[in-house]
Amino acid sequence: MRRVVTGLDENGRSTVVEDGPPRAVFHISGEDADHLVIEALPDVPDRLPPRQTAVAELWATAHAPAERTAPDLTAGLETFRSVLPGTGFTWRFTRWGRDVESGFHTTETLDLIHVLSGRIELLLDDRSVALEAGDSVVIPGLRHAWRTGDSEPTLLQFMQNLA
Repeated sequence: MRRVVTGLDENGRSTVVEDGPPRAVFHISGEDADHLVIEALPDVPDRLPPRQTAVAELWATAHAPAERTAPDLTAGLETFRSVLPGTGFTWRFTRWGRDVESGFHTTETLDLIHVLSGRIELLLDDRSVALEAGDSVVIPGLRHAWRTGDSEPTLLQFMQNLA
């Protein structure tokens, strides 16, 4: 996976300041949300075994709107955190293997999610919603869970900020 970050050079002109893999990628496995194993990876794997997920931290800011020279909070990130500090936002890419079940959870974030490929089921207290490539969903800090089936891997793009 390639991540291109733009910024300002010493003369105040727009330029590319980073071009390479995401600074922080995590592999998540485990039987349920209470027993997760999380490991750092150098990049997002092309394939994952069943019941496993990879998360690439693409960008995070401490405040919104971000200043042009705001530091990328993913720099030096060594452990996965579901929510990064501040009132800014986090941009993530996730690859889900087959048969993943996240377990119900509630976050203090506004989540904007777009399905890039594959299928995933959003579980809510009163129903489930089947999502596939091209679908988007907004989750404003509500209790929810995720479940993938036994078909192709699922790719999601997440934008999150503190609700």
